[in-house]
Amino acid sequence: MQIGLIIEDSSSLSSYSVAKLEDSYRRARRQAAKQTYLAIALLPELCPYALDNVLAEDWLLENKLS
Repeated sequence: MQIGLIIEDSSSLSSYSVAKLEDSYRRARRQAAKQTYLAIALLPELCPYALDNVLAEDWLLENKLS
């Protein structure tokens, strides 16, 4: 995936991308708790996925098959 290659080539983009993933996960976690009426403590506090996995083109398919 081209985005992954660009991030790989830039250390500043890499750390920025990791920070954005963490921020996005925190927001998504809060939203998921509200929408499902689950206690937020039941959802992982930290994103359980590495940036490389999230950026992989076939990542969602791999998770579905596992």
